[in-house]
Amino acid sequence: MTEGTASVILAILHLGLGSFWFSRKSQ
Repeated sequence: MTEGTASVILAILHLGLGSFWFSRKSQ
């Protein structure tokens, strides 16, 4: 796995977790 791919995967995971946590917190 290249560093670019790892960065993209981490960014997607962060966005997913962030939106998930935000939607739970706003309820």
